[in-house]
Amino acid sequence: MSNIVLSKYLLSKSEVIILWLNNYEFGESLIDVTNWTKFAIMDEFAQRLVMCNEKEPDEYFRFRLLLNESEENAIRDYLSKNRFFALKYICTRKSFEPYTHLYQLYLQYLSYELNEIEKSILLDGYLHMLADLQANNIGQKRIMLERKLNLK
Repeated sequence: MSNIVLSKYLLSKSEVIILWLNNYEFGESLIDVTNWTKFAIMDEFAQRLVMCNEKEPDEYFRFRLLLNESEENAIRDYLSKNRFFALKYICTRKSFEPYTHLYQLYLQYLSYELNEIEKSILLDGYLHMLADLQANNIGQKRIMLERKLNLK
């Protein structure tokens, strides 16, 4: 059921194959290419989700998506199924993926499932993304989010 609700945001099989093949040309190991591709698929999903839905300003985050209940449940299910892969991938990188909305989606829709370390990792990624996008001091935003996520 959740795949049907999310199908408009997911990449087609041909897009996935092209993405994988384009990255495979760089000569990295098969495992690295596959992991990068899986994360890129998740990142593209997050980008499409954000771009295709209306948003409203949010006290804690840059925005809140205006979704119906079935979409929210499907997104929670999708994020939950990919949670350990996404966190492992993020942690094995030497730097944060700069512009992914996955950080915000995980913090908004699965914060109740995340432990403090996972919340901190995703919060750091989200704040790096904000710094890249807004190019300003985000210290106050960090304090507000840490309180909301019970990290301080």
